[in-house]
This record gives sequence, C-alpha cells and structure tokens, in this order.
Amino acid sequence: MFAGLLSISLACAMIVASTWWSIHLQTSGGWFSSNGDPSTVLPSLVGVFFIVAVPFFLIGSGKFKPTTNIRHIVLLILIACVLTLASGWLSAGEMITPAAISWQEYGFPLPWRSERMYGCPPWCLSSVITYNPWFFLVDFATSFAIVYTLAPYTKRFSRELANSLGFLSLGRRISLSWRNHRSKFSALTMIGLVALIGAESALLATTTSASDCQPDCNGYGRLFVESFQANTPTNATVMVRNTGPSPMTLHSYTVLSSIGASYTQVSWSGPTIPVNSPVPVTILIDGKDFTFDWGITYSLKITPAHSTETISMGQLTFDATYLSLTNPTNMTLTMSNTGPRMVVLASYQVVDPQGHQYNSTAWSGPTLGPGGRVSSDLTIDGTAFTFEHGKSYTIRLYNMTITEWTISVTP
Repeated sequence: MFAGLLSISLACAMIVASTWWSIHLQTSGGWFSSNGDPSTVLPSLVGVFFIVAVPFFLIGSGKFKPTTNIRHIVLLILIACVLTLASGWLSAGEMITPAAISWQEYGFPLPWRSERMYGCPPWCLSSVITYNPWFFLVDFATSFAIVYTLAPYTKRFSRELANSLGFLSLGRRISLSWRNHRSKFSALTMIGLVALIGAESALLATTTSASDCQPDCNGYGRLFVESFQANTPTNATVMVRNTGPSPMTLHSYTVLSSIGASYTQVSWSGPTIPVNSPVPVTILIDGKDFTFDWGITYSLKITPAHSTETISMGQLTFDATYLSLTNPTNMTLTMSNTGPRMVVLASYQVVDPQGHQYNSTAWSGPTLGPGGRVSSDLTIDGTAFTFEHGKSYTIRLYNMTITEWTISVTP
C-alpha cells in the first residue's frame, strides 16, 4: 500500500510540475528536444505513475496475489517487451522548430524513438533516428505493470468470451490440452514471442537507413562553384566543391543564361563529389538557343540524389589585374580568359589620372586560349608620365580584331 501511495504522490507531483512548466513556457519560454523535454516527459510520467500504482494497490488490498512462478514472470516480461517495441510505431507527437528542423516522436507513454527531418525546405526523411534507452525502460516498466495486473483476469475473460461466442467446448479442450502439456505450450509461446521481438527490432533498425539525407541547411548538402571556364561555345568546365557532410552524386543539370535561355540535360551520369574536394564537371549544351560567350552570366541548376540546387557559375570574361610595379615605366599584369575564344593581344593604351596617354601599337602580347592565365609586362616610355604608387591608371587592351578590354589599376 505504501508503494501505491508513493506512486500516486509522484503522479501528483508530475501534475504540479507539468502545470508549472506550461506556465513557464508561456511567460519565459523554454527548450524543446527530440530526445524529450518537460512538455512531453512530465505529462507522460503522470500516466506512468498512475498505472504502476494499480498493481501495488491490488496486492496491498489482498485482491491480487502476485505470481512467483519464474516461467510466468519470463512470459510476462516477453509480452511487455513486445508491447513496448510495438509502441515504437505509435506516433506520440510532432515538433517543428524555427530552424526548419522537425521531429516525429514514437512510444507510449514516453517517446523513446525519434525520427528527425531537415529542410530549408525541401523536407527529407533523415537517417538520423535516435533512441532513448531510459524512456524505453520506463515504457517497458509501464507495459509490464499493465500485463502483470491483467494476467489473473485473462483466464476468466477467455472463458466468458468463448462461452459468449459458442466456443465453450473448444475452450475446454484447449484448457485441458494446456494443463496436460503446459511446459510445451510455454516453450512454444516464449519462442514465438522472442521471434516477434526479433522481427520488430529488425523492422525498427531498417528505418535508420531509409534515406541518405543529412542534417545540413539544404537537407542533402551544399554545392558551390570555385571556377568556371568555357572550352568551346558549347562545352564548359565547372569546378564544383561539396561542403555537405556526405558525398553527392549528380544526376541532371540545367544551364540558365542571363539572356533568358536555358538548356536541360536529364540523361546524364554525373560524377560523385566528395566532401570538401573540388571536382571538375564538364557541362555540355546543344548551342541551339544560346552558346557560352563573354559578358554573359550563367547559373547551373544541378540535381544530386533527392534534391535540386541552383548555383551561380558566374560571368565569362577576359580579365586583367594588377600584379606588380617593377619600375616607374614597367607594370606587370595577370591576364585570364574564361571565354570560349582565343585572345591574341596586339596593342595597348595607358592613361594616367591627368589624361596623359601612352600607346603601344607594336606589342607582341600574350596569347590566351580558353582557360588560359599568364602574366605580361606593360612598358611606357616615361615621357608623358610615369607609374606612381597610389594613383589609378586606365588600361585598354586590344586584340588583332580591335576588340577592346578596359580595366583600371592602382599600383
């Protein structure tokens, strides 16, 4: 009786704690967790302590005589384990956080199994499924208390059920067979329960590999382009890095042009991008609606397994940047070509901040193919002006077809 009263007292304490926590959430906020928090644990413990108190009161009142037969106790333990594992499929609640993380809880009365989902969106079923062993033990104790309390009444209930359904003679034959072969029936029942426990455990274990989704912002990983160059008007090389937590295999892509055209390749066996390792990816288009060319910005809508990401490849350019100032009449530039055509530089013009100019029309400049990168010197005679640190100079580079590229540099 003391144990029953103690269990009832604990249930009342959980009611008070649940009420306090509910008020606290509304006034000061609180925390939520997929592994259990007061808003789910405290109300569940109310039911746990009330259920556990029942067999204690029945035993204390003399209306219930607990079994001491070890075979019966093992049988009840196996039945309670089956019920507890079965509650792993019973949804106990769902929570969605502002950080786009959702979890579904399973178990009764405490949620001992949690299935997480991530998304920005899209949502995905994550392989991150957690189990709380302490909650499982509490649920097992609750199931055992229920089975232990109901066990003495099952014989009378079965007899009345058989009588009401007209199966009294069949029930008597089964009862007689049970008495004559009690050990065999017990062994078979236990073997069946153990097999059922194994099957339920195996089914629950397979849910942990339901998807390769990982817990990051996009659900499956994050890709970005480190470099982009056009080898021909219909062929480009994109250096892709994967910052997600697991390798990603690419399945299809769509090239989006800033002029509004697009090209989609769906039947593509793309590469697998390891974690944090850049991989060159060849992107082909048919050239009907657009081609790769200078001055146009392109984006790549790429599809790994189960997700789609749109990443910017950037603008194809011929570019020149300041590298060093060797002396007042000589400046070194680094030049790069990400466009699809050859660049043969033949002349240049340098203009200082005051508008003084120097022209070099007999310059044997560098030749840059697609993806080329070289360093080259620009020399002036020093008559009109000289290079000085801290001043800006406008440089115009020309190829053999008098195409102009204008840059501004400050040594």
